[in-house]
Amino acid sequence: MAKQVSQQGNPKQAAAPKPGEVPAGGKAAQARAALPEVDDLLAPDDVPAPLYLRWKLHLLLGGALTVLWFALVLDFIEKSLGLGNLTELLPHEVGGLAAGAFTPVAFLWMLIAFFERGRQLRQETAILRSHLKQLIYPSDRADSRMQEITASLRNQTKELLSASEEAARRGQALGDLIRDRTRDLAQVSEDADLRAHAVADALKRQTADLSSASERAAERARDAGETLFEQAHGLTVTTDRASARAEDMIQTLKRRAEELDGAAQEASDRTLKAAEAFDRRTERLDTVSREALARGVQADSLLERRIGEVVDVTGKANAAVTDAAGTLDHSAQDLSQRAERAKDAATELELGLGRQADVLDALGGRVSDRISVISSALRDNADALATVTEQAVVQATDAGTRLSRQATAITETVDRAVSRLTQSGDGLSAQVDNLHGQAQRVAEQADTAAGNLQRATNELGENAERTITRAEQAGGELRGRSEDLRGVADQAVERLTEFGHEMAQRRNELAQAADAAANRLAAVGADLMRRQGDLSAAADTADGRVTGLIEGLRETETSLARTVDKG
Repeated sequence: MAKQVSQQGNPKQAAAPKPGEVPAGGKAAQARAALPEVDDLLAPDDVPAPLYLRWKLHLLLGGALTVLWFALVLDFIEKSLGLGNLTELLPHEVGGLAAGAFTPVAFLWMLIAFFERGRQLRQETAILRSHLKQLIYPSDRADSRMQEITASLRNQTKELLSASEEAARRGQALGDLIRDRTRDLAQVSEDADLRAHAVADALKRQTADLSSASERAAERARDAGETLFEQAHGLTVTTDRASARAEDMIQTLKRRAEELDGAAQEASDRTLKAAEAFDRRTERLDTVSREALARGVQADSLLERRIGEVVDVTGKANAAVTDAAGTLDHSAQDLSQRAERAKDAATELELGLGRQADVLDALGGRVSDRISVISSALRDNADALATVTEQAVVQATDAGTRLSRQATAITETVDRAVSRLTQSGDGLSAQVDNLHGQAQRVAEQADTAAGNLQRATNELGENAERTITRAEQAGGELRGRSEDLRGVADQAVERLTEFGHEMAQRRNELAQAADAAANRLAAVGADLMRRQGDLSAAADTADGRVTGLIEGLRETETSLARTVDKG
């Protein structure tokens, strides 16, 4: 019977789960078992009945004691008085003997009746507690949904941490790549200084862009954490409002139940009054019927007396006989009319009683209709309460979905920041490769210039040899020209020496520029490492806020359960 009542009182719980919803299983049962003061609210069908209740041992024991007691009483009477002497006892002696024989048995069965009534009350109380638990505590579906949301938040937090670690590793690899590329800048050419300045400016701009992007990512993470906190607070407020509405609905149901009791009591009073009025009308009808019957008897006796008088005075005169006959005829007609009026009065009284019975039936029908309306109103209120609870659960599910979407947005933001860092690192690598290619081209140009200088030197040597040959052939005439040519050659050697010194000075300046570029790149790498540390700190802060949000959701769930228990 308890199972039938439980299925009728909660039809939504017995329905099959909809697509996309989590069916009630072992995890939901374990989560419900963790709530406070729920283990003692079990349905009666879930607890096996004791042995003495299954076999009705208390009734059997009471019957055995009753039989034994009466046997002892009969044995006592037989031994002390004798069964044949009971008729000789006085009434008060018989009453005392009966009281002594039946009072313990009555007391015993009164105790057994109290015990049985207490057991029935406990069973009904357990059934009511089980139904109240099904109405008050959250369903297994909502609890499973909350566990899924919590697990999803944990997984997204782990993914955020792994993405942050991956960004740190990529930043470290980028720093190592920059340091490796910096070592190759020692062989740049004369134009490497300007290009290094340009590269430094580009790196500054990219570093500023990277810093602004990291700050924007950290700011978005902070905004997302604040939004999560605000939404969790809004979820808590909404849950509190739903709990308050549930408490108000429970109070309304109590008031409606009290009004229903008052209406039932008033209907019972009216029914009793109608029954009393019906009894009075019935008694009055009996009285009127008796009066009519008495009047009929009196009329019969009067008729008999009149007939006797007519028989006695028949000899007096014919006129007197005729007058007496007319008088008797008139009296008979009068009596017939009175009898008909009495019959009509009885018929009208019967019709009046029938109408009153119909009125009473109509009144009972209206009372039954009123009770049906009140019962339907109570059922509607219970359905409204279930609807409000389902709306609270749907709102909690929507809030969890929004939290999941926002956590996904945070993860995508971090991934975009990491991709931007990767793109920036790839851009830096491409620029370093471009700079290395330009340095190689400058070195090739320097080699080409050295080859041209070597060819010019060879041509100058050949010209000198030809000049010497011509001088030797020309003789002393060309000695002066040879000396001039030697002076020109010395000047050329001095110029070549000065050019070599200038090349060495330019090489030193290029090395200093390369060192300065390496220092700048090292500073940029340190700045990148610092930005990476800031990004890791922002990720840790986001992780802490998500963990705090999960703990806040748990505390909100616990406080909601406590509020529902108190309500």
